[in-house]
Amino acid sequence: MQISCLRIVNLRSIESAELLPCCGLNVIIGPNGSGKTTILEAIHILHCGKSFRTGNFSDLVRQNTTQLAVHGDVSGDVVGGLVQRFRVSKSRVRTVIKINGEEIRRASVLAKLFPIQVFDSASFGLIDGSPKLRRSLIDKAVFHVEPDHVSHLQRYLRALQNRNQLLKSRATLKSFTFWDDELFNAATNIHKSRNACVDALNDLVSQEALLLPFGHIGLDYKSGWAENLSFDNVLAKDFSRDLSIGATQSGPHKAEVRIKAFGRDIARTASRGQIKMIVLIIVTIIAEFIFLRIGRKPVLLLDDIAAELDPECSHKVLERLAKSHAQAFVTATSEQSLDLKKLSTAVGKFHVKRGSVYDASFLHQAE
Repeated sequence: MQISCLRIVNLRSIESAELLPCCGLNVIIGPNGSGKTTILEAIHILHCGKSFRTGNFSDLVRQNTTQLAVHGDVSGDVVGGLVQRFRVSKSRVRTVIKINGEEIRRASVLAKLFPIQVFDSASFGLIDGSPKLRRSLIDKAVFHVEPDHVSHLQRYLRALQNRNQLLKSRATLKSFTFWDDELFNAATNIHKSRNACVDALNDLVSQEALLLPFGHIGLDYKSGWAENLSFDNVLAKDFSRDLSIGATQSGPHKAEVRIKAFGRDIARTASRGQIKMIVLIIVTIIAEFIFLRIGRKPVLLLDDIAAELDPECSHKVLERLAKSHAQAFVTATSEQSLDLKKLSTAVGKFHVKRGSVYDASFLHQAE
């Protein structure tokens, strides 16, 4: 998918703005606090009805207004493809999502049609943050290629909650039979999908030229239980421990994903700049994985891309983004930090100043 027109109304400092992005790389330039990240935020709201920065409506809506809206013309991945009109409006009490004028009740419908990958300051958590954040990286990728993955996750979490309640109440062993079966069946499907996704991503990672200087990079996935045992056997084996703690200690909710080089966690072997470049490339690879599996072009939102990268690395990342199977939106504080003149492809460029957005037209640097 690609955004051909984006309109923003009353989002943070932006009263009204319209952008006509190009189908490939789009660069949004502006000083800190100017509103450039707000444009990325608007696209994410268009994707799922929510910001990637905050869930607090009062932080999102422009001062002295009561409602915000984001409109987008989103087309398919072929020339002349059908254009769909997405609209998300938010007030303090409700979010209304419409596609071609028809209201939809579930934001997941919107997200499925319009895949997005985000890189911002919180993305360093993929290296040193909670395991939940790293699991979500894989689950979001699987969401777009395995239609039943969300239902398996929901089934698992419901069963987990009920089993934990039984553990806390110290119920009889017989009471656990139904929920243990539910856990086992859902966990089996979740593990199968996650494992297949990680294997496919590692195949793509191994072919990525920009990662070769960092050594043998790969995603290391652990299921969340002893992998030499079937999960139903683990539940039976760990029952006494779970009962004493009052919570289920093994399962997909304990799964872990790490990015490693030569088998060692890159958090211990790479600089912060190297880590940023590795994660940026892996986010790009996940977008390409989605495209290769479903034929739908994802959108990449990459905030403050040049921070902690030297000019050469920034240039390499931008070239890689420009050639990816994705429409990319990149923010930076200055053109000089990205050295756009060296790029070999067309770029959409926008300047943001005090909440106003100026279209600098399309640049073509191949001349």
